[in-house]
Amino acid sequence: MSGELSMPRIGAWHVDIDADAETLAGKLTLSFEGVELVGTVLGAGVSGGRLGARIVGGAGGISRDIGVKNYAGSAGTKISAVVADIMRETGETLSATSDQSVLGRTLAKWERIAGPASHALVNVLDTAGAVWRVLRDGTIWVGMATYPDATVEHVLIDEDWVNGILTIAPEKADLEPGVTFRGQKIDEVVHRLKPGSLRTEAHIDSVASTLNLFLGSIRRQVDLSRQYPGRVSKQNADGTLQVVPDDEKVKGAGLDRVTYYVGLPGSKVKVKAGQRVLLAFEAGDPARPYVAAWQGGAAIEVTIAGPTGLPAARQGDLVAITLTDQVITRLALMFLSSAPGSPTAPNAPLFQTLLATPIVAYGLIASGNALIRE
Repeated sequence: MSGELSMPRIGAWHVDIDADAETLAGKLTLSFEGVELVGTVLGAGVSGGRLGARIVGGAGGISRDIGVKNYAGSAGTKISAVVADIMRETGETLSATSDQSVLGRTLAKWERIAGPASHALVNVLDTAGAVWRVLRDGTIWVGMATYPDATVEHVLIDEDWVNGILTIAPEKADLEPGVTFRGQKIDEVVHRLKPGSLRTEAHIDSVASTLNLFLGSIRRQVDLSRQYPGRVSKQNADGTLQVVPDDEKVKGAGLDRVTYYVGLPGSKVKVKAGQRVLLAFEAGDPARPYVAAWQGGAAIEVTIAGPTGLPAARQGDLVAITLTDQVITRLALMFLSSAPGSPTAPNAPLFQTLLATPIVAYGLIASGNALIRE
């Protein structure tokens, strides 16, 4: 009987209808003034003999909460894999017209935070500067904003440049967002159907789409600006860590290939499984997790700014040293010249024997580098 179809450039379209019916439920195809829309009924109820219902584009699952998931393979993971998991877990379908250059991009690592699936989709697509929206056929399209020119049969009703809205009387409800119409980039389209009348508003600057982008970024920054306590489950051969956070929001199966900061350039640490840590995300980026700090415990080995990896000694440690040829020569000459009746010639047999014998001495380190303290 009447209806209002709202189609944002980013996100899912929805339609509110009044119908001469008793009930409406599940997934359906809606004929709306010359176009067909595939969506799912979110809610419906009868009032005054009329059925009111809201229908959302697709399967209605993109607004549901999904769990945390960690991606960290040696070859990285493609955006397509992250998107495919979101589609599978929400029951949604990816459009075959989606931009393959976006889906084919590789992420070195990725942390999907628990929360609404729509937020997870915004976050991963934001790495490529891409967006998503539900098409009229109920599939989810992802890709770059291109704003192709669109031509629709219409009569211009009003141009509200203060609010950025063009109002037209179209032949059918075929204008969509993300296109250039009458020389303007259209961010949102609202089709209003009343008995004997169809009007379309083309919004040049949509508050809904702007908020979707803005809030998606803010939510991610809030979630990933915290430090999460957790434990090391394993240290990999390359020194990176496998970390299991305590918080269910970021825990999942744990994060792999996590780097760490120790505070000194060139330094490295080997730790035992179970070592407590604080996990953070560099610049709030899900692709760049790192261990920010160690909580108590003891390291197996610490290399301090030493590229050779040689062991170190401290002041007061007992050390063994091998004397150099120059030191041995000086000691031998001193011994030969001070011994009663000893020959003084450098080629004396005793002198030659001393030179041929490695000498190891033991002693305590009396001083150390004042810049490094235990």
